Amino acid sequence: MEESERVQKILKIVEMLNTVIGSNLDPFKVDVKEHVLKLKELLPDLKDLDEILMDAEALRLLARIVELQEKWVRYQASSLYVNPLLVELKIVTSSPEKLAETFARSWHPIVKIEQLT
Repeated sequence: MEESERVQKILKIVEMLNTVIGSNLDPFKVDVKEHVLKLKELLPDLKDLDEILMDAEALRLLARIVELQEKWVRYQASSLYVNPLLVELKIVTSSPEKLAETFARSWHPIVKIEQLT
């Protein structure tokens, strides 16, 4: 593989990663494993320092993408978590009528029995 072809492949990866990082796109759109495998495939053919530095830059950007993915997962996980003490406080401070209304709105029985009289 020619030097210019190797450089072009690495530059393409770097530009794409910079675009994702710079424009706040979904970091999960990046197939990190695929790009790592591409860089791994190119690594034995890298000859001069500039190529190796570009490869290192691509790896750094991939690590940044993984960091952004981690932040997104942490944010989503924290937004799903509800403190049990807050739930208990809400129940204790609610009136029986409000609790009954909330229960009735959220209750969805799986079987319906009709009575004929």
